[in-house]
Amino acid sequence: NPNDAIYPTPVIGMLGLMQDFRKACNQYFKQAGNRVFLLGKIEKSLGGSEYLKQIHQMISGDIAKVDLAEEKKVQDCVVSLIENSYIRSAHDLSDGGLAVALAECCFGPKSSFGFQGSFELAQESMISYFGESGANVIVSLDADREADFIQTANSYKLEYHYLGEVTESESFVIND
Repeated sequence: NPNDAIYPTPVIGMLGLMQDFRKACNQYFKQAGNRVFLLGKIEKSLGGSEYLKQIHQMISGDIAKVDLAEEKKVQDCVVSLIENSYIRSAHDLSDGGLAVALAECCFGPKSSFGFQGSFELAQESMISYFGESGANVIVSLDADREADFIQTANSYKLEYHYLGEVTESESFVIND
């Protein structure tokens, strides 16, 4: 309907050049036993979220504030992690929040995995699981790369939180 308002939809188009296509990193988990971390601050917001829209049929609330300096640090760190082959996958935390992004990581084009996680919640559970924010990336990595991941995150002065492990079975469990 041309008389209805549209959602504010900023769009940014980008094009980049990869020096080595073999280092391309997608969002999908690669191997059972890989450790999964959240890179960036853990506070989220339900304002303007898919959770409010889908579950409560509400489009309301203030969206999470964008911190461009923090976003740049997170993206620079992820690029460094990829360049050094420290991580196996990386996925932003956008539509749907943490629980949805973790589930999306499980279903790759060639294989499916599960996730077993146990972690402290920074906020009420619905906000922690389904709240949205920028400057967050879920990464998976081989256990022997954990020290490299932590050292890199620390060098960028970024928070990181251990979430759990990739599992062979297609079960999906967060905090029991």
